[in-house]
Amino acid sequence: MKKIISLVLILTLSLFAFAACGNKDKDDNTTTEKNYSLAIAVETSIGDDNKVSNYVAALVLDENNKIVAVRIDCVETTPALEAGAIKDVASVTSKVELGDAYSMDSGSFAKQTKAFEDAIVGKTADEVAALDLTLVTGCTMPYSPFSFKAVVAKAFASTNKTSFKTTESFTLGLAADMSVSGGKVTSYYAGTVIIGGKIAATIIDCNDVEFTVADDVISAKEYKGTKVEQGDAYSMDSGSFAKQTEAFENAIIGKTADEVAALDLTLVTGCTMPYSPFSFKAVVAGSFTNAR
Repeated sequence: MKKIISLVLILTLSLFAFAACGNKDKDDNTTTEKNYSLAIAVETSIGDDNKVSNYVAALVLDENNKIVAVRIDCVETTPALEAGAIKDVASVTSKVELGDAYSMDSGSFAKQTKAFEDAIVGKTADEVAALDLTLVTGCTMPYSPFSFKAVVAKAFASTNKTSFKTTESFTLGLAADMSVSGGKVTSYYAGTVIIGGKIAATIIDCNDVEFTVADDVISAKEYKGTKVEQGDAYSMDSGSFAKQTEAFENAIIGKTADEVAALDLTLVTGCTMPYSPFSFKAVVAGSFTNAR
């Protein structure tokens, strides 16, 4: 009887020890998974000169809603007339991707943006909102940091978040792909978390800013937000853009960059839009390239 009791006690203590180890912090060399969430947001403005400026932010938040990783970028263009119509532009490179080619007296946009990103890691939404920009070393641009704070606040507040768990280190990539066609400025965005070369989480979005031309005067139409933000209000014969985008995102979880590039779009259940999925693939590829 004592042997049975002793055996039960040993097993109980062993299970307790195993459970205790399993709940220790990752720093204690255990395999406890941590919960994170990914969010992206876009802030769009249209200037008096019709310049379209899209600031985009991707955030990874921990369980306490503090920033673990952040990437910010901006892509902008000013529509121009050509033969009485708005000139098409195949691709507009973002300011971060331009690197040192987009530089000011205060330094390159890319380096200053990274300085801002580094300054807000570990902060909550309230702490970012209260951040004294004059104290952010290495980011002295006069205007963009205010836009950075605004788009980061929007990402914190976004309901379009996706969660993932991991014990491993990860990288976060962000890409923005802009073009002008048929009088419309279209931008696709992707924020992607990569673990071991594979997608752990991704969020994709897109927005259009439409223009009209009358007597050689360009005018912007009402802007209604990104296509995902519009939800069921932005719907096609194939269904809402938001739901089809989510179907694509779900289909590429666990895939490498090469596997996304080789993905047969006809096999992605729930995403039957005729054109956007090709842009999805391209902007996700960009997020892989930009990941760090």
